[in-house]
Amino acid sequence: MNKFLNQKYNYSLSFWEVIACFILVLTAQVAGSIVGFIFNYLGLEDLGFVLSFLTGFSLALVLLFYLKKLPFQVYKDMLLTGLKWKWWLLAIGIYASILPFSEYTTSLIPTEGIPFLEEIYQGFIETFKIILSKPISAFITICILAPILEESIFRGFILQGLLNSKTHPIWAIFFSGILFGFAHLNPWQFIGAGILGICFGFIYWRTGSLLLCIFLHFINNFISFVFSLKSQNVEEPFFEENFLLIGSSLLLFFILIYTMIKITPHAHLRYSESK
Repeated sequence: MNKFLNQKYNYSLSFWEVIACFILVLTAQVAGSIVGFIFNYLGLEDLGFVLSFLTGFSLALVLLFYLKKLPFQVYKDMLLTGLKWKWWLLAIGIYASILPFSEYTTSLIPTEGIPFLEEIYQGFIETFKIILSKPISAFITICILAPILEESIFRGFILQGLLNSKTHPIWAIFFSGILFGFAHLNPWQFIGAGILGICFGFIYWRTGSLLLCIFLHFINNFISFVFSLKSQNVEEPFFEENFLLIGSSLLLFFILIYTMIKITPHAHLRYSESK
C-alpha cells in the first residue's frame, strides 16, 4: 500500500478550501508575470516565457503543500502509484476517444458575431502566434512544464483532497475539471480543457496514478503543439466535423470507461484500507 494513502498524509479539502486554493493558484501567477517582465526587459524573452510559467505554478504548488503541511514524499508516492500497463493502455484509449467530442464542443463557441468574444478570440490567437514563434521555449513550457505542474495541482492536490474529504467522486472529478478549464482563462480552452480535465480526473480516481495523468497531458499538448507548429495556424481544427466519428468515438469512450471501472479497484476502498 502506498505511503501517501496513510492517515498521516490523508489531508482533505472542503469546497471553500478548493476555491481558496484556486484563487491562490491564480494569484501566484502574478509572481510569474513579474519574473517574465524582468527577463523580457533584459531582452531574454524566450527564457522569460519559461520562467514566468515555472515560477507561477511552482510557487502555487509549494504553497499548497506547505499550507497542508504535506512532505515531498507524498508527491513522490503519488507519481509511483498505478504503474500497470493495462491501466495505461485503457487510459490512452479513453483520452483518444474523447478528443473528437472535445474539439466539436469547443467549435460551438462563436468566434465572430459577438463583439466581446471576437476581441477575446483575437487576443487568444495573437498570444498563441507569439508563443509558437519561440518553438523551444514553447515546447518546454507547453509540453513539459504544463503537464507536470498543472496535473500536480489539479489532480494531485485538488482532486485528491476532495476525494479524501468524502466528496462523491463524480462531483469531485467534475468540480476539479471545471476549475482546470477556468484556469485557461478563455472560453475555447475552458470547454476543451474542462472536458479533458474531467477525463483525466476519472483516470486519476480509478488508478491513483498522477504520472499517468501527466503523460496523457503531455501527449495532448505535444500533439497540439506539433500540429499548430506544422500548420502555422492555431485555428485549423484537428478533426473535421464528422458526426459519425464523434458518435462512434463517444461509444468507444463509454465502453472503455466501463472497462476501466471493472478492472480497477475503487479509490475510496484503497484509502479506507490504509487507515
